[in-house]
Amino acid sequence: MQDKIIAFATRIGNLYHLEFCQPTQPVNNAKNNDQGKLWHRRFGHLGEQNLQKLAREKLVKSFNYDVCKSIGFCETCVDGKHHRRSFSTSNTRATEPLQLVDSDICGKMSEKSLGRAEYFLTFTDDYTRFTWTYILKTKDQVWEKFMEWKALVEKQSNRKLKVLRTDNGGEYTSKKFEEYLKKEGIRHEKTIPKTPEQNGVSERLNRTLVESARSMLLDANLSKCYWAEAIATATYLKNRCPTKSVEGKTPYELCCGEKPSVDHFRVFGCEAYAHIPKDERHKLDTKARKCIFLGYGKDVKCFRLYDVENKKLIHSRDVKFNESPDDSKGCKTDLLDVEVEKYEFHGFNDIENVVDNEEPTEDPDLPEDPDNSEDHDQPQELQRSTRERRRPDYYMQQSYVSETPITYKDATISPDRLNGKQQWRQR
Repeated sequence: MQDKIIAFATRIGNLYHLEFCQPTQPVNNAKNNDQGKLWHRRFGHLGEQNLQKLAREKLVKSFNYDVCKSIGFCETCVDGKHHRRSFSTSNTRATEPLQLVDSDICGKMSEKSLGRAEYFLTFTDDYTRFTWTYILKTKDQVWEKFMEWKALVEKQSNRKLKVLRTDNGGEYTSKKFEEYLKKEGIRHEKTIPKTPEQNGVSERLNRTLVESARSMLLDANLSKCYWAEAIATATYLKNRCPTKSVEGKTPYELCCGEKPSVDHFRVFGCEAYAHIPKDERHKLDTKARKCIFLGYGKDVKCFRLYDVENKKLIHSRDVKFNESPDDSKGCKTDLLDVEVEKYEFHGFNDIENVVDNEEPTEDPDLPEDPDNSEDHDQPQELQRSTRERRRPDYYMQQSYVSETPITYKDATISPDRLNGKQQWRQR
């Protein structure tokens, strides 16, 4: 047996009184704890803070709740009230361009665009907040557009992409995509499933672009099939607008190093008149073509216009605009009912040769021909003119009818040969 002190005792007479805690205290604690849980259940699993407030401020009568005791863990409350944790605001920001880039794909849109696209892809630089947008027909084009974008920005900025932040979509997690990022030394930050808040920059950008495009389409009274043009214009404008993340500058200025000019800005969907070149018109033809303004050129300094008469997209720099909302409403009614799904387009700008499918109306004044509904395949007889054919005048510029023979041959073949020859000799 080891020499270990178990307890201390005080001798009083022939007895030793041991010094230890009375076992009644834990029983009292359990009783008070059960009383608190009972009130918690009586109040429909009310929160502990509200129970303490009721007891401390004496808001009710006959409420013997001990504010010093905790009700402990309630499994029923966890099952019935469990919710997601709030997301704290991130205080970390990139310190240079391409250090961190957020990307996301938005779609599927409710209606296909003029180029048959249904999605759009965005890349946003976390430092400058500059955004690049690509219109996609299918999600499998993300890899192609990513390679195109990466080559563009790295060549222009002389920097390398370091971190790419995306969601867990299959277009970003394919084997080819992951192997390429590892080969290039690019760290891929992914969000956990069903948590878009971790990619908040791209998710908020999608909402901003879609809301801006929706507002411009409604203001211009255009069909939904023009959403791609509106998204491209919204991105162009967003890069030249202030943002909370960039102090004192626009994303364009921070990215390109110069202040953007807005003197070429026009109202999306307003009435525009494009100049017709000389080789496309005659001497007395009109010199302007009526169009609808649909945005700004991507690689060229021009305006993107929709030719109302020829039903196609054109680019022009010689344009006159009418931004008055009252005067421009009349020219857009033809664009509301354009059934783009009936035509095949091979690209984003090839909107040509849209044919009017309106059927001709019948004339009610014409009598119905019962033979028209039968034997349509039989060849019809050629209609020949009943006009009297006359000989050409060999000596006069104008043709006229004369009873006197002009040539000797006419006199010889005339029914009255003798009189004809005499008349010809007299001439």
